[in-house]
Amino acid sequence: MDQVHIGYLAVGIILCLLGWVIYLAGLKIVAVVLGSIIGGVTAIFFAFLLGITQKSYIGILLFICVPIGMVVGLYLTDRVHKLLFFLAGACVGGVCAYLLKPLAVQGGFLSETRVVEVIFFHLIFAGLGGGLAILFSGYVICFITSSVGIFFIAGSLQINSFHILIPIAWISSFVFQCSTLTFLKKQKSN
Repeated sequence: MDQVHIGYLAVGIILCLLGWVIYLAGLKIVAVVLGSIIGGVTAIFFAFLLGITQKSYIGILLFICVPIGMVVGLYLTDRVHKLLFFLAGACVGGVCAYLLKPLAVQGGFLSETRVVEVIFFHLIFAGLGGGLAILFSGYVICFITSSVGIFFIAGSLQINSFHILIPIAWISSFVFQCSTLTFLKKQKSN
């Protein structure tokens, strides 16, 4: 096994064990870095706009704007993250509505000729999908990071994706991540 495969194996194991922690921590780090950059650029823009050329005054502006940018970056990243989870869940809900529409029409619950009914049917499923995605976002992250981690492990060990160890390892990773997430949520609420 060469160094590249060992690296893939290490990344896969880390993602399988701590994927959701890495994801959320990385999201916060990116938010702080982008917020500080935007705060710094804003301070320099204000200095240019106000005609400030002394380095000490520009430093004061940076000292004020960079922390504000960090806080705003954290706040906006959290809101955008939730919005994107809602939109992804709404898309899945819309697809489910599209797939279930023939059954609802056949069962007499929905009339295909009434456009308002069909739109309402799709909106209900989209709203449910979005709400469930936000409600279970931590578990969705566990699902995704477990899947990517197993992909790295299987690739590093050059295991066929249909090998019996792959689903067992994925289920173990997913259950482990979900249980640690649930445990930490309970600890946080107490």
